[in-house]
Amino acid sequence: MWASLFPKRPVIEIPIDYVTNGVHSSWLSEHFTNLLERHIGPDFIHWREDEHIWDKIKDVPDEEIWEAHRKNKHSLMIFIRKKLAEDLSSRGYSVPKILNLTRLLNPEYLTVVFARRFAHYKRPTLILKDNERLKKILTDTGKPVQLIFAGKAHPSDKLGKDMIKDIIDFAKDYKVEDRVIFLENYDMNVARHLVWGADVWLNTPIKENEASGTSGMKAAMNGVLNLSVLDGWWPECYNTQNGWAITAGEFYQHSDLREAADANQ
Repeated sequence: MWASLFPKRPVIEIPIDYVTNGVHSSWLSEHFTNLLERHIGPDFIHWREDEHIWDKIKDVPDEEIWEAHRKNKHSLMIFIRKKLAEDLSSRGYSVPKILNLTRLLNPEYLTVVFARRFAHYKRPTLILKDNERLKKILTDTGKPVQLIFAGKAHPSDKLGKDMIKDIIDFAKDYKVEDRVIFLENYDMNVARHLVWGADVWLNTPIKENEASGTSGMKAAMNGVLNLSVLDGWWPECYNTQNGWAITAGEFYQHSDLREAADANQ
């Protein structure tokens, strides 16, 4: 980007360097902090650059990791019920309807979260490409799923605002308001609960458009699995054991073909 300003200097002498994005340890939940302190050490935060200490994480019993996650997820359900009641009330929903929808949130259901700025290149509505298929997945009695969206669009971004409307309309039109939830007034507090308690963190940008995607890092440090296009930070972290990669659309230049392939992988 800046090469033209320093055409005759070797790279080592160019005064402009890069900074690799990361996330602060304050995004780590209390339950996972306690888990890491027990198994890695009480000062693990100060040792985080020592790669060898993280080998200890492999020895943590699965049951303890799951219990920490279960507690985070339970807290998330309580938070969403309260937040959703406030949101639905502001939209004019009746009290019985609000009580019905908030009661149906279930910590035993697979909870997939998409939470970030709503922009076209992030493709938040990619999962809505086949509405009938999505409804069938959400309402499967054997493996039920609930989908949580949160985020804001820039006031001048009509496409971003339209995508939020599409999500809310889908939930109403397909009668899955108990399985597809949009949380309003996205902020750091909402984000914190979501990265703590999600089962799967969904990220579907157009490849080579996502600079980093730090929300997925925050989720991963709390034991959440990522389901993401191989863009931003995910190509460096994905190892087939810590989540899933969306790759089907990589072979298509045409946007419609790329989206269809990614959506149906």
